[in-house]
Formats: sequence, C-alpha cells, structure tokens
Amino acid sequence: MEYYLIVSTIMMFVGIYGFVTRRNLLAMLISVELILNSVDINFVVFNRFLFPGQLEGFFFALFAIGISAGNGRGYRHHHQHLPQPAPHPGQRFEETQMVTD
Repeated sequence: MEYYLIVSTIMMFVGIYGFVTRRNLLAMLISVELILNSVDINFVVFNRFLFPGQLEGFFFALFAIGISAGNGRGYRHHHQHLPQPAPHPGQRFEETQMVTD
C-alpha cells in the first residue's frame, strides 16, 4: 500500500508543480490529468485495503477517468474550429500553412 501512495504523491506534486509553473493551456491540462490520476490511484488503493469486497472506489475512479477524457476531447474539439489569423503582409506563403493531425 505504501508504494502506491508514494507513486500517487509524486504524481500529485508533479501535477501541481506543472500547473503552477506552466503558461500553456495544454500543459496545464496535462498537469490536471496527473492530479486526477493520482486521486484515482488513491481511491482504488484505499478501497482495496479498507473495503476489499466493495467496488465503490473502482467505480468512482472509472467515472473520474471518463469525465477527464470527455474534458480533453471537448478542448480539442472546441479549438479545432477556431478561425486562423490573417497572415502578415510580409510573411511568406510557406509560413502561413498549418500542419494538422
């Protein structure tokens, strides 16, 4: 149990550090994912060791993973359709092309 909590604590502090120090929104969302994953590990570990026959911690962790996956998709879907800024008059044509997934 101690090893799971150590991994969860490291993930939590890395996520908090990344959230506080980054200015990029995508990096901040990845840091929030690290924080949520560390909380999910705590739910599963404490459910396993405190209530071995019950599954509430597992279901709550799956629900949290589903919610965070939906948030990530919503961010990508929302920013995929934003209008592109007009190129600067002195900018070359090759520099205005965007690479998409």
